[in-house]
Amino acid sequence: PAIIELNVGGTTYSTSLETLRLREPDSMIARMFSGEIGLRKDELGRYFIDRDGEYFRYILNYLRDGTIVLNSPNVKDLRQELLIEAEFFNLVGLREYLLMQQEMEECMNENGFSFSTLSNLFELRKTGQQFNS
Repeated sequence: PAIIELNVGGTTYSTSLETLRLREPDSMIARMFSGEIGLRKDELGRYFIDRDGEYFRYILNYLRDGTIVLNSPNVKDLRQELLIEAEFFNLVGLREYLLMQQEMEECMNENGFSFSTLSNLFELRKTGQQFNS
């Protein structure tokens, strides 16, 4: 597979054309790398995308395996930023994934659960212990 270098807002990424094209073939990213949308290159020959390089790593991970892990002290703000990026790149599946995560979190919070409580529950189930709330 063809490996390409990207410069996204000053951050360099290496990936394959397949990663950029396959998961969401109707997205702007897929169209950029299928020749439909013209791209600029930087002085080192990397494809330049004028977006936030920090957030693009989440997008690239989503394109690779269909999931993302939001590791941040402020998950809600990060999710909102990623929703903006998903809209910009027309990544419909990523947008739905992020909205589903948001709805699950809101539902858990309304019912007195947190992600850490849910994680503890799974750990207890693995060991065969009972969960007492």
